[in-house]
Amino acid sequence: MDEIAKVEQPGAGTWFIRALCYDKLRQPKPALEAYQKFLALDQDKNPDQVWQATERSKVLKRMLDGKR
Repeated sequence: MDEIAKVEQPGAGTWFIRALCYDKLRQPKPALEAYQKFLALDQDKNPDQVWQATERSKVLKRMLDGKR
């Protein structure tokens, strides 16, 4: 995905999938960044995924703040 991103700008869906992957791999910082990029690009076109990304972002922020 990183190689593709160098050639073309990833869309909202790509960022959502990337966020899910990072999240499942227990990498909270890149997952949070990917969720935030998804939310910035999606413009509420996918309300279920927006809700999921918003809620998961809250959890990841709390996790990262707790580690500091």
